[in-house]
Amino acid sequence: KSDSKCRLIPDIAYNTYKARFMEPQLEEGFEEVKKIDFVFEGNDEERARWEK
Repeated sequence: KSDSKCRLIPDIAYNTYKARFMEPQLEEGFEEVKKIDFVFEGNDEERARWEK
């Protein structure tokens, strides 16, 4: 259980999303599709909270 006021999203939700995610294609009508690598910005305490 989390000490924060927000409920944590269950792992199964992330796993289902990852398994079913389909990268968007230009053929779908997008002008461009950008791939951006996520980089966490924050201190150790914030990172620990984010990683839960």
